[in-house]
Amino acid sequence: MSRYNTGDITKINTLIFDENPKSQRAKAASKHTVDRNASKIIHETLFQIVGVTNISLSKSSQIDEIMSMLDSSSVGADRLKYSKNKIVRNVNVEEDNDSSTTAMANNDQNDNSGISCANCYFKLTLQDSSGNLIYAVEIEKLPFLSSQVFKSGLPIHLGSKLLIKGASIVEGVIFLMQDNVEFLSGLVPEWNKDFAKRHLVFLQNELLKN
Repeated sequence: MSRYNTGDITKINTLIFDENPKSQRAKAASKHTVDRNASKIIHETLFQIVGVTNISLSKSSQIDEIMSMLDSSSVGADRLKYSKNKIVRNVNVEEDNDSSTTAMANNDQNDNSGISCANCYFKLTLQDSSGNLIYAVEIEKLPFLSSQVFKSGLPIHLGSKLLIKGASIVEGVIFLMQDNVEFLSGLVPEWNKDFAKRHLVFLQNELLKN
C-alpha cells in the first residue's frame, strides 16, 4: 500500500488516503471520472499528470536546457547539434510531506539560475482514476507550473495529482485556470526514473522528424 499522492490512482484500491481534509477530498474526487464529450467538469475530480509538453519553447531550446541540466560537459558538439543558445532556469522545489517524494525532487532539481517557467505555457496529459485520458492547457499561468524546474526541463513530476472542478472542456481539452484547479503535489517514483534522459531522447527524435 502507498499514499495516494505517490501511487497510480488507476489502482485506487491499493492506495492510502490520510484522514486530513485535503486527502479526504482527493478520495471523494477519485470516485468521479471525466467525460471528454462534456462541456464542463461539474464534480471535483482527481487526476494524475502522465504527460507534460512545453508549448512555448521550441524543441531545440528544450533540448539545450535538458542537456545543460543533466551535465554541464554537454556544452560541446552534442548540444550545438540541436541548439546555439544555452538556457538555464530558476529552481524552487516545493516541499512534500512524503520523504521519498522529497528525496526524488531534491535529487532531480536544477541548481542553475536564469529564465523561469513563468514565461512558458504547458499542455498536460491527465488521467482519472478509471484510466480515462484527456488533455489540459493553461489559460492563465498556474503557480505550480511556474516556479520549480527539474532536470527534464519541465516544472513538474509525472504522477503529480490535481483536483479539478468547474473547468470548461472545449473540443476534448480542459481549460485550466487558477480558480478551477488545485495542485496536490506528489509523484509516481517509477514513472520518473531516468525521465530527463527519456524526455531528451523523445525531443531529439521529434526534432529530427521535422
